[in-house]
Amino acid sequence: MEKVTDYLSSILRSLPQMDSVTAEQILSDAVLRHPGDARPLLLLAAQYAHAQQMDRAEACYIEALQRAPDFSIARFQLGLLQFSCGRPAAALATFAPLDHLPGEHALRLFKNAFTCLARDQLQEARTWLEQGIASNRENPPLNSDMQKIVRQIDLQLSSPHQSAGTAQAGAASLPVAPPTEQHFLVSAYNKLH
Repeated sequence: MEKVTDYLSSILRSLPQMDSVTAEQILSDAVLRHPGDARPLLLLAAQYAHAQQMDRAEACYIEALQRAPDFSIARFQLGLLQFSCGRPAAALATFAPLDHLPGEHALRLFKNAFTCLARDQLQEARTWLEQGIASNRENPPLNSDMQKIVRQIDLQLSSPHQSAGTAQAGAASLPVAPPTEQHFLVSAYNKLH
């Protein structure tokens, strides 16, 4: 019988060489063969998001959380997807359980940033993002994705045509894309958070 870590290692090594159709099939098979493991659902969700199939990606994140309600990276990814699809209220509801993480946990700090973004509080969001990046040592690719958002905020804040009032209104228009590259998710699989 195949060990859980063995099957994930094998899949992760193979994914970069696969086309998207094959990757989706392999991951779908893993989801069915390992019904107690939420991790292949996270990877399948990323595959769907990368293919711009956001409804399917969201369904996979939700199923991952049904299998493992404390799988914090899946919860964060689901909220990020919802936020980037223009549904900040849904994202904030999804993010809410991240408040149970320790105060200095990167995902909790990033969640605080998105709460500020939803309220058009750009400077506060930037501060939370920077704190989260400094706190996150487990998942460097996530830091790269959050740094992109910091740069977007900086562009909004430095716009010469932007007054204090319009800077805040600009937060709603920040293009926040969900991290869909598989390298980001590979590092998330080492453990359930």
